[in-house]
Amino acid sequence: MDKLTIQVSTDADHRGQSLHDYLLMSFNTTLHNSSLACQRYKGHWEITLGRANPQSNKSNKSKKDWQDAVFTALAEYILEHFEEDILRGMIRKDKRYSLEETEEVLQYCRQLEQISDTIPAHKEEHAHGRARRSRLVVADLTACCEAQSFLNLDGFIRFRINKYGAELKEMIEYASDEYLMDQQYKEFISLLRYFVYIQESRIPVAHIMHKGGHEFLLLNEQMKPIDTTELDTTFKVEFLDKDYNLEDLIVSTLITIAPERVYIHTRDPELAVIKTITQIFENRTEICPYCRHCSPFLDQLGHKNQLSP
Repeated sequence: MDKLTIQVSTDADHRGQSLHDYLLMSFNTTLHNSSLACQRYKGHWEITLGRANPQSNKSNKSKKDWQDAVFTALAEYILEHFEEDILRGMIRKDKRYSLEETEEVLQYCRQLEQISDTIPAHKEEHAHGRARRSRLVVADLTACCEAQSFLNLDGFIRFRINKYGAELKEMIEYASDEYLMDQQYKEFISLLRYFVYIQESRIPVAHIMHKGGHEFLLLNEQMKPIDTTELDTTFKVEFLDKDYNLEDLIVSTLITIAPERVYIHTRDPELAVIKTITQIFENRTEICPYCRHCSPFLDQLGHKNQLSP
């Protein structure tokens, strides 16, 4: 293929103009050996790319390299200007989601993209994230233009993104799962928060001593261990079957005794269980990185860390 004519509809986003400008900018890098012509008609643009002096070098390799460069430039343009709308349209096809929920799932897709872009790819064919999606678009473009030198960009995006579309569907499935799990988690936290709200406080203060990792001590206001064997276990039995990553004993005990204040003594406030406790008890909680009560535990932890290899 020595020439490709791209037709793109004229719309409010001026995509025809932006595609022309994008390809023109690419001339300085990958498309420097190309010619570019653009005609604007009523309702659409036609942009024609041609390989400069195709007769001067008849090698198949040179022709294929030029084609790959054109398709790579188009793929990057599609990812930049169309991908979000494609994802949004795919999510909207799932009747479960409202307009607001669609945008939330789309945000999870963006987060997955950011995560996948940080994963190192040891081989080109196993690349992750944007680079992988770009290659899939190139593969779809190659298949679409195999027997013709004309590309209707809007039709291609709507009907011919096979490999790329499958990748986006997989991304949406993961994003939807994460979104639904987070919604269930928020509902569960809300339920626990309500349970604490209606509970009568049994003690004024509870101290959580985080000794490191998943090792905790639960103390009362007199800095004595709280005897969990004397507590009503109804809540514990009813709720601990929930599939959440919580330190069940600590959380269920705190909810059962519903202390007026919860002091969390820790050097790792980002630990999942600590964040969960602060979400449940909200303004009742206070994070303490170091005080006279917790210094023996935290000093011991620091000493261990210094001795560890």
